[in-house]
Amino acid sequence: MPSMTVPLSLMSWLSNVGPIFTKNCPTCGLPGLLNLKHDDKKVLDIIDAASTTKQRLESISAPIRRLPRDVLLEIFSLCRRGFDSPLYGRDYLWTLGHICHWWRDIVHSLPTLWSVVVLYPPYNPKITEMHLQRSGDVPLHVYIIMSIDNSPPFVVSTYVASGCCRFSPCLR
Repeated sequence: MPSMTVPLSLMSWLSNVGPIFTKNCPTCGLPGLLNLKHDDKKVLDIIDAASTTKQRLESISAPIRRLPRDVLLEIFSLCRRGFDSPLYGRDYLWTLGHICHWWRDIVHSLPTLWSVVVLYPPYNPKITEMHLQRSGDVPLHVYIIMSIDNSPPFVVSTYVASGCCRFSPCLR
């Protein structure tokens, strides 16, 4: 009879699942084959771990990951130009930065992406400071959105005031 080679992935699976079928249940003492109901969580955990591993592997080989860094930088820059409107300019960089580690590194490495600062109520000085730090020394386009309904008077953040020498020459 010819010998059969068992793939490593199957061996790994068997080492994780095999004890379910061979050990006695610690709760009721019945043999594993007769007592799968106590081990269904273990099986679900194994399936979940395998699914997570599969998703990570698929993510690594996704076509978007094959784009060179400079191409992604250009795409992100073009995207920013479409969002110069104060209504849209605030959130897209944060969204891009949450896609994956690689995109976050790219977004954080290009100060011109952070050159549009949009301040909406409620104003968050920590986010404003972070935005200005990431913009480096590039000229800034600052949009301050104010609402008549704001009960406290608007105070321009010291961080924005400190960067006023970098403001774009056009005021609207």
